Amino acid sequence: MAGHPASQVAVGYKLQRGLGVEKNVAEAVEWFQKASDAGNQKGQYNLGCCYEKGLGVGKDQRMAVQWYEKAAEEGDADAQINLGDCYHYGFGVAGDKRRAEEWYAKAAKQGHARAQITLGSNCHYDQNDGKKAVEWYKMAAEQGDADGQYILGRCYEYEIGVAKNGKTAVEWYKKAAAQGHAIAQKSLGKCYLQGFGVWKNTTIAEEWFRKAAAQGDLRSQDFLARMDVA
Repeated sequence: MAGHPASQVAVGYKLQRGLGVEKNVAEAVEWFQKASDAGNQKGQYNLGCCYEKGLGVGKDQRMAVQWYEKAAEEGDADAQINLGDCYHYGFGVAGDKRRAEEWYAKAAKQGHARAQITLGSNCHYDQNDGKKAVEWYKMAAEQGDADGQYILGRCYEYEIGVAKNGKTAVEWYKKAAAQGHAIAQKSLGKCYLQGFGVWKNTTIAEEWFRKAAAQGDLRSQDFLARMDVA
């Protein structure tokens, strides 16, 4: 089984993270390399990550880009968004926002939530197109991504690309908050505190602020202090 590329990736993954075996990032690279040489996309993606972060090998952004490109061209969505990041920020390759967008779009069309959120953010902040941004955010939110749900809630609260709708904002905040998203929990607490989109209820507001504060959210801690319940 260890001679099969997918199995080689699995061995490398366990070694890199110390899952059931002694952690050994250098040996993990060897297994990822074997899988990569056999043309395995996930092996190439993981090898790219190793070079990008300097895990088990010397940090080398150019080598990271080379391996991301191999995996991305074969359709690996994780490699596509990482390659998009490289072009966007000029890591290991000349910065090129257009090519970055192309790779983000390829990953997003495969349902990669972070790529969808990234495209939404680019539409919102770089292109000032809130309506298009919401389309991308909604794709991520509807597949259950907590960040996407929180951001979509913000769009409805602050009228970004959609009409302001407190009830809908609360619905999306609730979905993200239920997944443990601290900022969504804080936002939901604020909605209950102020009666935005829901009936005002300081008891429920406190519950959500406490959940967020327990995760280190400073704004929630501040809200609790001002409510004199900290």
